Amino acid sequence: MPPPEVNVALVPSYNSAEFLHKTLDCLARQTWPNLEILIADDCSTDTTPRIVEAFAREHPNVRVLPRSRNLGRLESSNDLMANATGELCFFACHGDLFAPTYVAKLASALLESPSAILACSRVDVAEADGQHRLSACEEIGAIEDRVRRGLAMV
Repeated sequence: MPPPEVNVALVPSYNSAEFLHKTLDCLARQTWPNLEILIADDCSTDTTPRIVEAFAREHPNVRVLPRSRNLGRLESSNDLMANATGELCFFACHGDLFAPTYVAKLASALLESPSAILACSRVDVAEADGQHRLSACEEIGAIEDRVRRGLAMV
């Protein structure tokens, strides 16, 4: 199966200036070809809009969704998905850091298993107190019902 034409990183942001640079830098370094980065700033009151606009000017694969009002996390996320033009999408929230091969590995896993509807990775969660914990998704693979699998992921 050939790779999808475009995959999309969905980036919801709100007052995320402190963390957003690192997330955007990780997305810019992805090895997967044809990655569109779709960013929606939800009317931030900090310097997030300037960070987003500067990043978009430097990267032709970035599209910014303008907001005239704060939609909130759920509505903003739904709007990002509705505006995505790619075949495969994933959320890249501010503060998320990705290895350069992250998108390639997830996309390859889905392309190698045509019946799969979701790919996930192990996640190293760094807490504010400096502690780390590994979050893994192995238990989700045992759930056969697609809806229950999706709910377990959420």
